[in-house]
Amino acid sequence: MKIAIFQTDLKTGGIQKSLVHFLDHLSRMDGVDVDLFLFSRQRHFDTPEGIHVHYLSPSRLFNDIPFSWTMASPSFRRAIRPALDATYDLAIDYSGFNTSASAACLLCRADRKVIYIHSDIKMRLKFNKKFAFLFSMTKKKYPLFDEVVFVTRKVGEAYREVLGGKQKSHIIGNLLPIQEIREKAREPIDFSPDPDRINLITVSRLSFEKNVLSTVKTMAEAYRENPGLRFYILGDGPEEESIRTYVKDNQLEDLVSLEGRKSNPYPYMKEMDYYISESLYEGQGLSVLEAQTLGLDIIVPPHLSGYMYRVEGVDHIPGLLSRLKKKPKKDWQMENYVKSCEEGIDQLLFGEEKHED
Repeated sequence: MKIAIFQTDLKTGGIQKSLVHFLDHLSRMDGVDVDLFLFSRQRHFDTPEGIHVHYLSPSRLFNDIPFSWTMASPSFRRAIRPALDATYDLAIDYSGFNTSASAACLLCRADRKVIYIHSDIKMRLKFNKKFAFLFSMTKKKYPLFDEVVFVTRKVGEAYREVLGGKQKSHIIGNLLPIQEIREKAREPIDFSPDPDRINLITVSRLSFEKNVLSTVKTMAEAYRENPGLRFYILGDGPEEESIRTYVKDNQLEDLVSLEGRKSNPYPYMKEMDYYISESLYEGQGLSVLEAQTLGLDIIVPPHLSGYMYRVEGVDHIPGLLSRLKKKPKKDWQMENYVKSCEEGIDQLLFGEEKHED
């Protein structure tokens, strides 16, 4: 089977990380040959051996014009010529929302064309004005794909509510290298949280939709009744300064510690008791899956549970935190999760489950 995959880049990010895990799975399958088409040479992640990487260089302006214009442009076709020279059994737009990746996928010669949806379209339209503007110019692209993959059930429900459509669909979670995560968690670091305190963590880009400042405020409310709480934040982003200012202005240094972005967050996560998130929305929280792999219990509000694996939301998080206690690590049976993802990929590729234990 010959597969073409289109993605904007391999910079840091959840979609990029999940793509690398997906490529690793494909690289170990007999009879599968993959061409990966990227639109930027900037990269943080390496690709697995056996994946053929190609770079396309259309103007960025193609991402800011109506989708039909991009599809009809001779200049765009010339810029993506390497993707048009071969014939594929399957072409996948892994990025989902990028105009150039979608157009290149639809223009290439392939028997089936599939788009991945990694995020809740309905919620992005509500909270992200730039996305809403671009979506208005590109929404007609979605029905052009033969099939669509949703990373969670709730992402699929939002897609159907906004776009309708009768395409064949799949729900396939993001793959996780659970053994690699556990091995990396054992790497030594100069970090030792107080074992007598109840240590919570979030690992996130500090952006508006991740709502981390709200979590700091939630923690501060509960801290008055439960001074054993300690909250660690791993990540950086545009909201970092406002979070630091709030912590300083409210004298919360004993409660909140901003640790910055870590190339290997797993040793920090391993030392925690809980993972907490109050994101406005998700697609599928990759950091939550990683926390589950390391045995952390998960605290999220009810609106996030539909994006996650076996996680129940909490109606009143401040009340829970005010009486929170330490507890043993939890076995989330992540091997079963990974197996279900692999079977979903096999179903997408071959129309049947070919995964072997």
